[in-house]
Amino acid sequence: MRPGSHAAPPHRLILLLLGLAVLLLVCVLHERWSWSDWTEPQDIYGDPLEIFARVQLAAEQPVQPFVGFTRLDRLGAPFQADWGAYPAPDSVVFFLTGQLSRCVGVFGAVKLVAALFAVLNAISFYLCARHLRWRPEWAVVGALLFAFSNYNIRWAVTLSFNQTFTLPPLVLLCSHAAKAAPVAGPRGRWLWLGGLLGAWLGLGNPYLGFFAGFLGAATLAVGLLRRCPWERLKPLVLFLSAITGVFLVANLGYAIHYFGAAEGMPLIRNYAGSLIYALKPIDWLIPPTEHRVAWAARLGQGYLEQTRVLGDFFPGYLGVAGIVGLAGIIILTVRRLAARPARPLPDAALGLILVLLFATAGGLNSVLALGGLDVFRASQRISILANIWVLFFLFGWLQRRLLGVGRVISLGLAVAVGAFCWWEQTPHFRSDKHRAALVGKWDGLRQVTSHLEAAVGPGAAVFQLPVRQFPEAGPLNRMVDYEHFQPFLAPSTLRFSYGPMAHSRELAWQQFITRLPAAEMLAQLEQSGFAAVWINTRAYADEGARLLREFARQGRDEIPHATGAPVRLVRLKPAATPTPPNLDDLRMNHAWADPAPGSHEPAILAVNGWYPLEQDGTRRWRWAAKRAEVGIWWPQGSPRAVLRFKASVLRDTVLELRQNGRTLLTLPLARGETRAVEQPLNLTSGSNRLVWTIRGEPSYPPRGDTRVLGFRIDDLEIAPAGGPAK
Repeated sequence: MRPGSHAAPPHRLILLLLGLAVLLLVCVLHERWSWSDWTEPQDIYGDPLEIFARVQLAAEQPVQPFVGFTRLDRLGAPFQADWGAYPAPDSVVFFLTGQLSRCVGVFGAVKLVAALFAVLNAISFYLCARHLRWRPEWAVVGALLFAFSNYNIRWAVTLSFNQTFTLPPLVLLCSHAAKAAPVAGPRGRWLWLGGLLGAWLGLGNPYLGFFAGFLGAATLAVGLLRRCPWERLKPLVLFLSAITGVFLVANLGYAIHYFGAAEGMPLIRNYAGSLIYALKPIDWLIPPTEHRVAWAARLGQGYLEQTRVLGDFFPGYLGVAGIVGLAGIIILTVRRLAARPARPLPDAALGLILVLLFATAGGLNSVLALGGLDVFRASQRISILANIWVLFFLFGWLQRRLLGVGRVISLGLAVAVGAFCWWEQTPHFRSDKHRAALVGKWDGLRQVTSHLEAAVGPGAAVFQLPVRQFPEAGPLNRMVDYEHFQPFLAPSTLRFSYGPMAHSRELAWQQFITRLPAAEMLAQLEQSGFAAVWINTRAYADEGARLLREFARQGRDEIPHATGAPVRLVRLKPAATPTPPNLDDLRMNHAWADPAPGSHEPAILAVNGWYPLEQDGTRRWRWAAKRAEVGIWWPQGSPRAVLRFKASVLRDTVLELRQNGRTLLTLPLARGETRAVEQPLNLTSGSNRLVWTIRGEPSYPPRGDTRVLGFRIDDLEIAPAGGPAK
């Protein structure tokens, strides 16, 4: 990146006016002209609810953002929800946003902090542009287009992905390091920049840190190949050291969960995800469905309808300015390659090539996913770097063409270009009518929560139906992810059952009691201290009518409300002295095969390590990788039983069966062989555990199955010695 000739120090007044302009454009884009526009909810469905919940938790328990949200008092009732196995970046940001929400509410705090990040994004780009000696007016235009890029607008509510103010200076740092020329001017500022960028990105969103680390490492490799001076490479080495060290420390807890208990992780990732959510360069060109121009919006809608595997929601669109810059990069690159002798590629072209090699389907990120590092599947989110390179290239090119143009003409052109490009690349969002409907729905949910608290008392425990895991449960009929957070966000002191993570024992308990007959389910809930049931009717085809009838037959009355919210409430009779549920009860696990037996009958339960049940006619089987465990619930009676099953493996190995650490069976099996087994057992009344393991490593099956498989157990049955199988 070659600096222009209009050198001038950054002017504080320009920075102030730039910040005010960003805030004004936020108001224009989102139609926020009153204080209520800032404090009313912008969305009460889907992913934003998770962000609002984290802010609410930070307000109520300020230490939680710093310990990974591991002890959440008002979620996961009758216990405390623990999100330690789910990465929670930006602890400082959520802590400060939570404290701000005490004054302006959760929705207002998130909107204000997102607007602040938009200001910081613009200022960062502006300062980088001025370092490159752009004219102030064009630096302002580039800053506004970057701050309001489609990517930053779409991810604003996350308070993580929109912290892109670190990336323009990172691009400059990489450009500085990759030049073979000696360093001129002060060197200490580059060291400070490298260290600070590495520390902030290491503490921030893991995706941005991962992408930044890749860019820095790739640049270091280029610099070493070019034999760049050590003084240029040293800030980049400091950056890589800082981001690696801070990233590892900040995400150590999650890494331990991820690599130590992969089959029990709440986020299911695999190689296929790295293909589905890979970068698709055409997404840089396709306008979103909310584009201000009708034909462009139709183009985006048509693309959306024809693309079965879309990934994220149009975060990569570059806008007209970005597309022009991209075309310019391609043209200049072709010309330089065609020159004789060939000339070096522009920095922007090298940057885009690195992005494509890393993020497209089958690229480096897919290779890493295939090797096991599959958590960073959504590589298309690296598109924000493409935004930076095309804007740096386009407006850098303009600077050189405007060297002889007077200030007034340059200013006029900047205003015209900036206004048009901002208008074109920003989506046209919701109308006032839609916002009014959303606010009405939120008012109803807030009122029903307040009504419930008045009926059951402060601090009461509320069981939410249907039971949903956190995070990423997926939709259920008309109910979408995270809707159970809605009453938690309303002002109250109630404790809610939603919050246990996938594969946790707390979630298994909730799922277990909902499989029981209504009388047993209610008895378990009341003994655990629950005072009410919250039913989200959007999740049920009959809007919960069958559940309400069953509860009514057990003498549990509905708590009426007239709010119009899609919620039905049932009053329970909590025990005067609640007893915590027994989380070691094996019956909480899913049955090995449906239908599940009664709660007092012998049962075989899939505890962990098993893939979902498969069947063909009367045959039923489950696959496992290297180790898998079943639980046997055995009622009182004779301890002697017989376990019957058929075993097969994908490669020659030995299958072992253990009980309480003692080996019951050692079974050599050849690939493709199926062996029928009848194994005598001595069982205790209640819970028993059996563990299957194979010697050696599992393998991938043929024909594109992405699972890691080692052995298969068919037709698993348990029976009293001399009795019929169960």
